[in-house]
Order: sequence, then structure tokens, then C-alpha cells
Amino acid sequence: MIENYGGLSYKGSENNGNTIYVEIKPDSLLVRRLQDNDAEQVFNQKNNGTLDREFRVRELEMGPNKGQQVAEQIFDEISNVQLIKAEVEEKFNQRRMVLVFNNMQDDSPNIQVQCTLINDYNSVNGYASSFIDRIPNITIGTPMTIKTWMMTDKKTGKTRRGITILQNNEKVQSAYYDYLNNVRIGDKPSAIKTTKLGKDSWDFTPVAEFQLAKFEEFGNDLKSYWDNGEVATKPEAVVVDEENLPF
Repeated sequence: MIENYGGLSYKGSENNGNTIYVEIKPDSLLVRRLQDNDAEQVFNQKNNGTLDREFRVRELEMGPNKGQQVAEQIFDEISNVQLIKAEVEEKFNQRRMVLVFNNMQDDSPNIQVQCTLINDYNSVNGYASSFIDRIPNITIGTPMTIKTWMMTDKKTGKTRRGITILQNNEKVQSAYYDYLNNVRIGDKPSAIKTTKLGKDSWDFTPVAEFQLAKFEEFGNDLKSYWDNGEVATKPEAVVVDEENLPF
């Protein structure tokens, strides 16, 4: 059996209430970087050919530690948790979206999930954009499950990325796009198209400013909710059978 620590199912040492740091990678994986003894164990398993599918070893592709091998643990969802904080973090000259979850069980660790917020095109990253567009329909204080996804649009060939949010076993829908009828809804602005020398370009500034404002407002609403001592619905402790894990 694998116990659920704060909403993430993984083999670990005794839960000590520390924060678990998870990053949403471009390939849609939820990844936790392992350190010290945990990392050494994964390296040994890799060398012995006994590495579990929920772990991986890879080389860093950029930065001062380029080429260094790291051990990581992979998850496909964070389940049955309360969202307690949403904020923007500046890291390595990049703005990142930070979401902090907790399953509200005794001594449960916080799960800090982060991803790029503003990309190289000065627009909001796909995962962050997907989350922000669902903010108006998120019920603060109600447990949620989040899953990340990536797909190729058959019509355009472009890669799309996003986050699925479940509350009360129902998908939280975008407040700005009706996917059933494929039409825009709500007051979210569009990117501005300009054509110069026969080449189209897009200015995503109005969209990014709108989404950043929505995210900041939501972060303030979360802070106000929890600072006011609201008693949230406490999810039941979850135990996951190892044989039924999807990874």
C-alpha cells in the first residue's frame, strides 16, 4: 500500500509535515525533485535496472548544472486537497505561478505546485492560463483534484496544455470559453493581431494583463478566506492501492 501524503501518492519516509515542492513540466508531468537518500536510492535502482515507473533519472539541459543527473518522482494528479494560497513568485528572472495545497489532515505537508506564469511570448503559460480561466468557477473552501494534460490540436497541429480541476466530482469549466459550442464567452480580451510586410504578429498584452489581475484578485480572496478562520470541508484520508496507480 502507498499512503497519500497531502494528496500526493508516493513511497516515502514518515511524514514530517514539511512542504513538498512539485513542478509542472512542459510535458505535463507533475514532478518532485528528490534529494539525498531518496535520490541515491533512485540512482541505484536505475543502475540495477529495477527503477519503478513512478521515478525517473534525467540530465539537466540548461543552467549552471547542465549535464548533472537528477532523480525525480512523477505524479499524475493531486487529489482531494484544499487550495490555500495562490501567488506569483519571481525566480531566475522569470515570473512563476505558485499554488499551495493541503489535504487538511493532521500533520499533513503543504504541497507547493509551480509552473511558468509568463512565457517568452509575453503571454500567460498554457497551464497557468488554463487554471486562471477557471478561477471564477472555483469554489474556495471546497476540496479539489487537479490533473495536468497535453494534447496536439488536430486542426492546427499546435500543442495545447492545461489543467483539469475537479470539485464535487465535476469538472470546473472555463469562464471564458464554451468548449461544447466552441465559442468565446465572458469578458476576457483577445490578443491584438497586426500585419507588417505581409507577416502576422500577435500582441498578448491585453490578455496577460487581464489574467494576471484575475490571479492576483483570486490570491487575495484565498488569503482573506483562510485568514478569517473559515472552516473548510475536510477531505477524508485517502489510501491508494499500489496496483491501481496509473503510473
